[in-house]
Amino acid sequence: MSGTDDLSWLRHRGPVHAAVTTDDLSWIRHRRLPARATTPAPAPAPPPAATAATSLDLSSGPAAPPPARSTSLDLSGGDTSLDLSGGSGTPPPVPAANTSLDLSDRTTPPPAPARSTSLDLSGEATQDPVPFAPPPRATPAAAPPVAATPAFTPPRTHDSAPTVLSPRRPSVQLTRLQSGIGALTFEAAWSPDDGFVLGCAYQMDSGWSSVLRPGETFGPLAFDRRAGHQRLRLDLLHGRHLQRLIVFGVPAADPGPHWAGTLLISTHGHARVEIPIDPPAPGPTVLLSLYNVDGEIVLRAEAQTVPGRIRDACLAFGYDRIAWRDADTAIPPAT
Repeated sequence: MSGTDDLSWLRHRGPVHAAVTTDDLSWIRHRRLPARATTPAPAPAPPPAATAATSLDLSSGPAAPPPARSTSLDLSGGDTSLDLSGGSGTPPPVPAANTSLDLSDRTTPPPAPARSTSLDLSGEATQDPVPFAPPPRATPAAAPPVAATPAFTPPRTHDSAPTVLSPRRPSVQLTRLQSGIGALTFEAAWSPDDGFVLGCAYQMDSGWSSVLRPGETFGPLAFDRRAGHQRLRLDLLHGRHLQRLIVFGVPAADPGPHWAGTLLISTHGHARVEIPIDPPAPGPTVLLSLYNVDGEIVLRAEAQTVPGRIRDACLAFGYDRIAWRDADTAIPPAT
C-alpha cells in the first residue's frame, strides 16, 4: 500500500504544484509581490549621474539652469567665480554670443597696429621694420689663372757655344739684358779685308733713315777698324731709339770661287753669334737684318744678293726714306 501511495503521488505531482507555479509566474510578470506577500518593497534606485553636470559649457546660446547640486566650471561671460558649493544660487545670465576665455577685467582686447611686424615689446610705437635681406652667398675662391703657353718660343743664345745662323735656323733673339747693356759689335772676319766692304742702312724711331759707310759715325752707330778688320759698333745705351738696320757688303773685286768669310756678332756678356758667308755674287749682298722688338733685339741672317746698286738693296728691304746723291752714295744726316 505504501508503494502504491507513493507512485500515485508522483503521478499527480504536476497538478499539485500547478497552483504554486501559476502564482510564481504571475509575480514575475507583474514585477511585484502578491498582495499577500510580506516581503518589504525595495528601495528606490538613485537618480542617474547625468543630473550632476560637470561639463564646460561654452555654447553661444542661453544655457539651461543647472540642478540644485551643480559642480560645473562655467567660464562663459564675464563671471570668473568657481562655484563648487552645493548652494542653489542662480548663475549670472550668459551673454548672447561670447565664447572668449579672457579672465581679465577688460571685455575687449586692445586693437592691434595696422601694419607692424615688429617684435618690439616696449610701449612706444615703432616704424615698419626693414625687410630682411639674406646674407650674400659665399662664392668659392677662384683658381689662380694658368699662364698660357706661348705659341712660339724664340731661340736664344748660349754662353757655352756660339750660335750659328743658317738657312735652317736664320734668327736669334737677344735677352733684355743683352739688348740694353754695353755695345753690340759686328766684325768682318775674312781676307783680304778690303775685298768685301761693309755698310749699313738704319732707321730711327723719329723716322730718320740713312746709310753709314766705313769711317762714318751717327748717333749710336760707329764704323771703325779693330786689328785690321772692319767693325760696326752699336751703343745699346743710346740705341733704344733705333728701330731697325741692315748690314750689307759690296765686293770691291772678284774674290774668286774659294773665298769664304764670317760675320761675327758679340754682346757685352761675350755671347757670340756667327753668320757664315759664301762667295759673293756681283752686286750688294744683305748679310744681316736687325729689329728692335719691344726692347729685345732680333738678329736674322739674310744672305740675300740684290742685283743693282746699294740703293736697290735698301729699297728691297723697305728703306725708302733715304735721300741719295747717287745710286751708291746717300746724303748724310745733318749734324
